[in-house]
Order: sequence, then structure tokens, then C-alpha cells
Amino acid sequence: MKFFYFLTDIADSALEDILKEFPEQSHGIITRHIVAVMKLSQGASNNAKTAGTRLTRRLHYFQWVKNMGLDDDMFLVNCTQRRRNWQFALYAAHLCSGEGIQLKAIRSNTVEQYLRDAAIFIKLRAKVDPRFNIDGKTMADPIKDVLKEYKRWEKVPDRREPWTVEMQKAFDEANASLAADDHKEDTIELAIADWTALGLSTGIRRSE
Repeated sequence: MKFFYFLTDIADSALEDILKEFPEQSHGIITRHIVAVMKLSQGASNNAKTAGTRLTRRLHYFQWVKNMGLDDDMFLVNCTQRRRNWQFALYAAHLCSGEGIQLKAIRSNTVEQYLRDAAIFIKLRAKVDPRFNIDGKTMADPIKDVLKEYKRWEKVPDRREPWTVEMQKAFDEANASLAADDHKEDTIELAIADWTALGLSTGIRRSE
């Protein structure tokens, strides 16, 4: 039987566990109805757009895992819950820095949806939700702390988009040829690069 990874978030084992309660000859007829009820129990729509969004977010998560060198256990099956919690906290911080699919700032509730979509997928294999403490009910402190700070920042009036380390690196690389020229050390580009680097070291505005 096909594994409904991306479209339904329902593993074969869960579906088969329910099917065994019914006569075998009925399975071919009632399977799609059972899947529909299970999807309703999850409380989320699975139309084509929603399924596509979930798929894209999960691919985004696994690409981040690969980029960070965390692919020793892609599905977090053979690791501690502490590792799972911290890995999702790091991913949350990555998203909060404007590194979502569209590479721009997103709302805190959207960050939570990214985490949820990735966590549901991981849970199919790891059997535990990587966002929660070992009790499976309360959000882990590292993740909670990241989201709390991001929500606080969202409430700042007239806030500015943060300047990130990644942006600084890209800016420095773009100005590499100027920096190598002794006669252009006082250009506006290099002056801005110096001030933005200083801002990363000394902190953001008091209001933020």
C-alpha cells in the first residue's frame, strides 16, 4: 500500500491499524473513506494548494538540514529528544532571519506552520514530535524562546528588517574587488559595509 507522506500525513501503519477492524473484502471500498475521516481528525484541509505548500516547506526544511551538515540522521530517528528540540529551534531561528522559501520576513504564525509541517513529517518516522518536550505536550524551551522573541519584534512599531550575518557576507563578497584596491578604500560601498558590520556587533536600535 502506498505511503501517504506528502499528501495526507497518514502512515500505512495507522491506516492498516483501522482497516483490520473491518472485513478484508471491504478494504478496497472503504479505504478512501477512512483516509478522509483521518484527515478531518487532523483538522487541516488537504486540497492541492495546501498539499503543495506542505511539500515545499518540507523540502525547504530538508534542504536546510543538508546545508547545515545535520544529515547524519535526516528523520531524527536515532537521536535524543534534546537534539530534535534544538534542531527545530535552529530551524526556527533560520526562518525568523528571513530565510523562508521566498527569502523575506514572514509572520510568526507562518514560522510555526513551517515547523508544524516539518514536524508532522518527522513524526511519521521518529514516532515523536520534535517540537515538544519528552512529555509530548509542551513546546520545548529553545523553540519557545525563539518564537517569543520574534513575536516581540513583530510588535515593534515602524520596525526595520534586520541585517543578518548572511547579508553582510554577501555584501562583503560583492565589494571584494573594491576592498582589494588601495585607491578605493573610502568608497560609499565600503563605508556602508563597515557600518553594517559594526551594527551586527553592537546590536540593534533600543526600540527593537
